[in-house]
Amino acid sequence: MSSEARVIIDDPPSMSLLGLLMGSIIERRAAQPEIIKRIEKLRGGLVVEAGTMTITLLFAEGKVTVLRGAAEGARARVRGSMNALLNISLGKGMVGPWLSGRIKTKGSLLMLLRVLPLMRA
Repeated sequence: MSSEARVIIDDPPSMSLLGLLMGSIIERRAAQPEIIKRIEKLRGGLVVEAGTMTITLLFAEGKVTVLRGAAEGARARVRGSMNALLNISLGKGMVGPWLSGRIKTKGSLLMLLRVLPLMRA
């Protein structure tokens, strides 16, 4: 299966910048075999919030679907500024922003830790 088929952006013309950015980062990472294995093992939703933008990364059947808004029943949630989320994607770490309150999390920390490598640019 190609990496393009692994990441699906629901309704791209109306998707927020956050959704397009996260989808693009994950799509690039999905070209690596170890990332494909991670995607295949993940199940459930992760809500990501930055400013007024909210998306859900829904993991099922070896694919990631990027949805606009917060899906019901998501296993975890992360909220922070776009700048803080971009810094995490650039590999600057999540612990510092999390301890300082620039990033807030809810739900399954295990899921967050499993998704984190997918979000690194």
